[in-house]
Amino acid sequence: ALPEAYEESVQVSDDLSDRLRNEAERVHKYAALLTQVEKLEEQLQRWEKSETKAAEKVAQLVDSWRAIWVDCKVEPQSPKEMRSWLARCLEVRRQFQEQKHKQGQLKSLLDQRKSLRENLLGELAQVGEKVKLQGDELEPVLDYADKVLQKLVTLAYKHNSAQIELDRLSFELESTAKDLETSQKALDEWQKEWSTVLTDLAISEEASSEEATEVLEKLQTSVERWDKAESLNLRLEAIDNDQKEFNKA
Repeated sequence: ALPEAYEESVQVSDDLSDRLRNEAERVHKYAALLTQVEKLEEQLQRWEKSETKAAEKVAQLVDSWRAIWVDCKVEPQSPKEMRSWLARCLEVRRQFQEQKHKQGQLKSLLDQRKSLRENLLGELAQVGEKVKLQGDELEPVLDYADKVLQKLVTLAYKHNSAQIELDRLSFELESTAKDLETSQKALDEWQKEWSTVLTDLAISEEASSEEATEVLEKLQTSVERWDKAESLNLRLEAIDNDQKEFNKA
């Protein structure tokens, strides 16, 4: 019975030892878990504080973000969404400015066209071509001005040709006047010489041209006869000289 009691006592002792060891391990694990829980609670508290600060920071950022858009009278979305919205606004603004610039250019061109149209109509009026054309278009005025220009060019050509012809006739008239003056002087000289000839020939100045011509013809015949006689006399002298030379030989 004693050995059995001893074995039972040893078994009980082993069981107690195992239970105590297990409980000690459980206590140790529990203590470790408590420590971990405390750390987690502390970390959770820090996170909660950080979350609160973050929430406050987010709220401040949201307020600041909204304050930025107050003057624009726009309820802002998220920065990402507003970035896209701003890009679209900038594109619309660019298109608007471009359209405004084009409108400015168009107005400038329209004003220039109006000024050119008025100036051209004024120039046409200066040359006696007053015309009323409907609308503000410049093309009809240009077409009309081109026709007027062609007409003026034709008139200028005719005027130039007429001026050239007038200059030619003026030159011929001046030349003819000079020739007439020269002829008149020559006629006066001839009349003087003729009067002298008539006086030398004892012909009345009142004699007709036929009578004067008859006298001149007779005079011409006499002169010719005299020339022949003179020529004959020269021949005779030459023959006589030859005869004398021959006799001397």
